Amino acid sequence: MKRITALTLVSAVALGGVVLTAPAASAKDGDLKQRGSCTSPSTSSWAVKVKPRKGQLRADFWVKNNTTGQPWTLVITQNGAPVGSPVTRTAGASDDQGSDDSRHAAEVKFRSYLPATAGPLVFTATSGSESCTVTLTR
Repeated sequence: MKRITALTLVSAVALGGVVLTAPAASAKDGDLKQRGSCTSPSTSSWAVKVKPRKGQLRADFWVKNNTTGQPWTLVITQNGAPVGSPVTRTAGASDDQGSDDSRHAAEVKFRSYLPATAGPLVFTATSGSESCTVTLTR
């Protein structure tokens, strides 16, 4: 199994072409955890956790906001090519009431298993005109 040695996270904000760079977060055994905000003036935020597992990458991606019932669609690309089909889920009540990010009443979670190949992974979740985009490069 290949181990992730370094990941850099770039959050691309669609408003005005602004790009925010966040340092890679450390976690156990090559895991990566990172959070950020979606497009302004939204109160939505995203979180991503990527773990090497059995020769693949397990990616968990969350969107947290205050709108229960809001549909979100996630598209993942790796090296510029789509990975699987877009997946749409509906935000439900958040179960993070005791966490440090409990300001959000609703969330949607996506879990994907991806090839552990080199190159950028791009996660883009959209709902209406709002989007959350994260690029991981390893």
